[in-house]
Amino acid sequence: MQRASGASWLTSYGDLMTILLCFFIVFFSLAKSGEEEQEKQDSPESIVERLALEKSEKSKVLETTKKQVFNAIAPIRVEVPASILFDRASTELKVSAYASLSALAKEIIALQPYKVIEIEGHSDSTPLKKGNVFINNFGLSSARAGSVAEFFMRNGIAKDKIIVKGLANTKPKLPEFDRNGTAMRENQSRNRRVEITVFKKAH
Repeated sequence: MQRASGASWLTSYGDLMTILLCFFIVFFSLAKSGEEEQEKQDSPESIVERLALEKSEKSKVLETTKKQVFNAIAPIRVEVPASILFDRASTELKVSAYASLSALAKEIIALQPYKVIEIEGHSDSTPLKKGNVFINNFGLSSARAGSVAEFFMRNGIAKDKIIVKGLANTKPKLPEFDRNGTAMRENQSRNRRVEITVFKKAH
């Protein structure tokens, strides 16, 4: 399996939504001036009909543009801190995370066609406490990625489109210890995450 490389191939979900929002604002602004001028001459009935038609056309343009943006910048990577999704050392999704993950699933579905959705679980290097159901962080990170995958499947994403990986602390974002060997808690927290990447083509 070949992974995409280089920051130029990656963008965040927020960047994608920002691009689409900017497009919509410009599109709406250009159309608004024409509407105001036309409304001075049209009857109320014709105004309602025309606005309904224009709303439908704008929705079609927005969806088309969304797909064009996806085609241009794929793959799309979304990074979610583990603290938003899970309690400490837990693999059960927090109820408070449902709404955000559900919205994300809808956006992913709207970006079809896509080939693969890769879900990676990442942990820090802190060993699990004795008695934990998992032997090590590979098990924990795999189960967390699996929990997100199961949620997506319940929300309309096909099982055969999902790849789950548990990478433990093999790919940290930040160093976890300073020069004196003291743990940097903030960095450790940022290393605990789930990354969701949507690939347009098989990789």
